[in-house]
Amino acid sequence: MNKTEVAVVGAGPYGLSIAATLATKRINHVVFGTPMQFWAETMPPNMALKTSWATAGFTDPSAPYSLIDHAVEAGLPHDESVPIRLENFVAYGREFQRRSVPTLNRNHVAEIRKLDKSFLLSTEDGGMTEARRVVVATGIGEHRFIPEQLRSLPAQFLSHSATCGPFERFEGKDVIVIGGGASAIDTAAALRQFGAHPTVVARRKQVRYQSPGNVKRSLIDRIRAPDTKLGPGWRALAVTTMPSLFHAMPARFRIMVVRRFLGPAASWPARQFVEGHVPFVLGAHVIGAEISSDKVVVDLSVDGAMHQLSADHVIAATGYRVEIARYSLLATKLREQLALEDGSPALSSKFESSVPGLFFAGTVAANAFGPMFRFVSGSAYAADKIAGHIASELNSAKGSERLPVRKIATGPAGKSA
Repeated sequence: MNKTEVAVVGAGPYGLSIAATLATKRINHVVFGTPMQFWAETMPPNMALKTSWATAGFTDPSAPYSLIDHAVEAGLPHDESVPIRLENFVAYGREFQRRSVPTLNRNHVAEIRKLDKSFLLSTEDGGMTEARRVVVATGIGEHRFIPEQLRSLPAQFLSHSATCGPFERFEGKDVIVIGGGASAIDTAAALRQFGAHPTVVARRKQVRYQSPGNVKRSLIDRIRAPDTKLGPGWRALAVTTMPSLFHAMPARFRIMVVRRFLGPAASWPARQFVEGHVPFVLGAHVIGAEISSDKVVVDLSVDGAMHQLSADHVIAATGYRVEIARYSLLATKLREQLALEDGSPALSSKFESSVPGLFFAGTVAANAFGPMFRFVSGSAYAADKIAGHIASELNSAKGSERLPVRKIATGPAGKSA
């Protein structure tokens, strides 16, 4: 059985940034996961990120390598008038991993159990690793939300936007996309690209699009609404620059802010692919759905009037909802020990849960630290706090208790040898 001080579960922006920061502090660790898997395998093709070039990078204190650095090396345009394409972001993440986290273990963790003074991680290939601390940075993939009104539909007629690919299978088919945010609009654009006939159904009266990144703002506008990692505004400035203060606020206030901050908004590049090309049913609430004559019939309430739509398939682009109590990665007994805040783990100022040694980063930390942690831009702060806290604990412990730093050799496929 392998042993390590820290196991990082997840190889996306948060997991890779945390691993690189642990390495800088010479803390023995192992990282599990496939680099950028969620982004590469679940996002609609040709999607554009809503974030800016300056804030979409990962963090490595010893060898900084930003998204802009990658764009310069690859000869890609990278001013704010050019959107960040999904394939370029994935390529950047994989190159960051190659440079900063070369000892990645591509086995996936199947379960995490609590031992007396450590944790036992079981991987899908039957391997076992004992870790004194675990950082869960698995992203939002396991927290997909589908409205109750759609859950009774058979799997062949219903998908979540994160699992609906490959899009080629929808060629020539009518598809209802439920949702009015970025996922819905990007999904509708991809469906149209692959020859499907999408219809977007959203509760909002109007689809909101993010403003292009190259819009020039006057000095007065910037004073009234300062530019931040999450767009302009004094509220955005507060939640991006003072996560520690946000953490100190009452739980009810924090949860309310996270729920209301930055409502659904599609990326500006996607607008040209859907407006005038894709039908929209706005101000619509899904009442129910059933199968009739091998079609999905969705019942809608639009301004109080009942309507029906029929299609070959329904895609729920309805976002994500953290419910750690149902998170199968954590063994049942471990889940039962966690204190929760609206479904998310209650976290200390160092991202540590109520179970000592178990940390969470990314979207599941948003209720504790603010809406910035639903985005890549929160990864640097999380990595610094988690790695700094663990380093402080190890430095105060007896030297004999600390495991020596070692490099894990990797085989040709990137798996641990």
